[in-house]
Amino acid sequence: MRRTIESLPSDSLKLSYYEIWGLAIAAGCVEKQLLSQTELDQALGVETEQSSRPEVRFQQGEYVRVKREDSQVRFRKPHLRTPGYLFGVVGQVAEPSLGYLEDPEAAAQDSRLINVLVKLLTAKGIINHAELQKLTSTIEGWGKTALGPRMVARAWADPAYKALLLKDAYSAASQLETHVGQFSPQAGPKEGIKELTGVTLVALENTHDTHHLVVCTLCSCYPLGILGLSPSWYKSRSYRSRAVREPRAVLKEFGTELPESTRITVVDSNADTRYIVIPMKPAGTEGWSEERLQPLVTRDSMIGVSLVASPA
Repeated sequence: MRRTIESLPSDSLKLSYYEIWGLAIAAGCVEKQLLSQTELDQALGVETEQSSRPEVRFQQGEYVRVKREDSQVRFRKPHLRTPGYLFGVVGQVAEPSLGYLEDPEAAAQDSRLINVLVKLLTAKGIINHAELQKLTSTIEGWGKTALGPRMVARAWADPAYKALLLKDAYSAASQLETHVGQFSPQAGPKEGIKELTGVTLVALENTHDTHHLVVCTLCSCYPLGILGLSPSWYKSRSYRSRAVREPRAVLKEFGTELPESTRITVVDSNADTRYIVIPMKPAGTEGWSEERLQPLVTRDSMIGVSLVASPA
């Protein structure tokens, strides 16, 4: 999905988070030949005059060079499609475009595209309403039974567990839950926790010297089973761009003011890696049990936008 989102027309950047995902799903269905572009166009009532479509600039087999971005201004843009390490790299076009959607803003308006996708895929027997309802309930369950607060509370209470969490998040999580949300054991020698799609989770510890802040600059990559349902602001264009450019100002807006001596490290959650922040244990909780500590841990503190408040 990440690759598909990056391949959407530039006009799609002004759409909402869920509208962009709708367009990406539609493009992916066309690419995988689950649906044809004609079926989508007809269901959406879109004109498909071939002459009205823009000319394809590059053909399969041609060599192209990735355009460089000005490093001084690229993070001021709401979205950067190309990773910096690809700037100036020459490559060969391996496959044609994923397809073309006329007027993405109109197509996605009022969730019309999502409704059309559900209708078409259901008619083909690819999905059914029972499966959708089951998946929705599962995702909502991740938000209610998030492991993150339990993991942080135990890390505060047990130094050996904290060391394990920082080294091998899956093993640490498995001590608390047999089935770790949408995660499964990491395959191979790389440490961490691996999602079913091949995503590794990394635990980062906040200290007086270093404060970690998590953001996904592309969309909203986020470990649901660990942190619970993601907040709306985490998906917003403002947070995704400003957290990188001016993290101290963003933290201040969340009521978090750190000493100038504290280094702020922004980590970019992505298709390969997700993060959980272990916030600093608040003062006044010395000797507290894991059960007593757990209610203090908040979702925002595990993203890094807030500190854990000391008990009243």
